[in-house]
Amino acid sequence: MTNTSSEMIGDLHLELIGPSYGGMQAFSWATEFPDFMKGTVAVVTSLGPPPRPILERIRAMLRADPNWNGGDYYATGGVVDTLTDLRENTLRSYGIEEDLEKAFPERALRDAKIRKMAQIWAEGFDANSLLALGGAMMRFDPRPKLASIRSKVLFVLSRTDAHFPPSIAAGVMAALEEAGVDARYFEIDSKHGHLASGLDAAKWEPILRRFLSELQTAT
Repeated sequence: MTNTSSEMIGDLHLELIGPSYGGMQAFSWATEFPDFMKGTVAVVTSLGPPPRPILERIRAMLRADPNWNGGDYYATGGVVDTLTDLRENTLRSYGIEEDLEKAFPERALRDAKIRKMAQIWAEGFDANSLLALGGAMMRFDPRPKLASIRSKVLFVLSRTDAHFPPSIAAGVMAALEEAGVDARYFEIDSKHGHLASGLDAAKWEPILRRFLSELQTAT
């Protein structure tokens, strides 16, 4: 989940919204281009990398692939199977099983569906690109520049997100407050983990609408 979105009125961007990696981008743009937006919505994300050692696990799995060849796997048959395993693990950690439970009540069918989703992703993604994105995520730290943020901030987490758990909220909000940022926090009461912002969009839609409405009123 890396998408960000924005809305422009005239020459002024009013809001920037991003989940997960896109939330990091939202925080980054809010510090680097403070006059670009009036509102920043960072969802299921943080002011730094997730607490889990994700990149180390990814590197270890890729290096264990016999086709890895130090990263030059393009002529050795590729690492699609390992990428599929990685993506399946990621989807499960996101809470995909809960999402598919109604449509695929039988575990075997559900597992097959998750595996297929992972394989489709793996066939279209480059492992070296994955490591580059992971490295950028691990180096991400906008905290020294938080005081440059001029937009209002809505920070949203999911109650069951294993990657960016609600336990990080206090630290993030304290850092924003110390930097003088006008920020508010909302927690999605969802069983869908890291996928909550999309699968349970209705549960945080009211606060998002209110936040955006306030931005419109302020223009």
